[in-house]
Amino acid sequence: MKKSFFLISLIIAFAGVVVVSSCRKDDENNNENNYRSAIDNATAENMFDDVFRQATDGVNSAQDSVEGTKTSEHVLSSCATLTITPFDLITFPKTVIVDFGTTNCLGSDGRYRRGSVEMSITGWYRDSGSVITVTPHNYYVNDNYIQGVKTLTNNGHNTSSNLTYTLVVNGTVTTSEGTISWSSTRYHEWIEGESTILNPWDDVYLI
Repeated sequence: MKKSFFLISLIIAFAGVVVVSSCRKDDENNNENNYRSAIDNATAENMFDDVFRQATDGVNSAQDSVEGTKTSEHVLSSCATLTITPFDLITFPKTVIVDFGTTNCLGSDGRYRRGSVEMSITGWYRDSGSVITVTPHNYYVNDNYIQGVKTLTNNGHNTSSNLTYTLVVNGTVTTSEGTISWSSTRYHEWIEGESTILNPWDDVYLI
């Protein structure tokens, strides 16, 4: 009887150790998964922010080129080629392509890019109601492969007299560690820098 009681107690104690060990293992796995998700989200957001930046710089540079004026300091990489179709002031929609070529091109921000970013635009970036649809083609940033579509809609000025934008992203980023799927909808309010057209570096957006 004593032996049976001892064996039962031993089994219960062992089961308790297994349960505690399993819980700790689950917690560790959850923490690791949460950390991985945070890293993936940050990577995807950063890469699509890059696409957005190249798109806005490309559209603003296209407007400068078509108007024959220099209204901004948006500077594309020296190895990037800008194509605007049709090349006039009044015809919309237009197609604007920023092509970095097939080999890595070093930008002033220290990032390497190759491939192209294509924008279909119904109006210029500052024009209320304009829609800019951005599609990367064989586009890599620091060897991260970016695919998908990003759409920017200019909602016009709000009650604070600030331009607002809706940005919708659906795409993937393929890194050396795998593929990250990314979908988001965000609202940007241009709270500083809209009036200083010649200086894009003072632009501040509320996200």
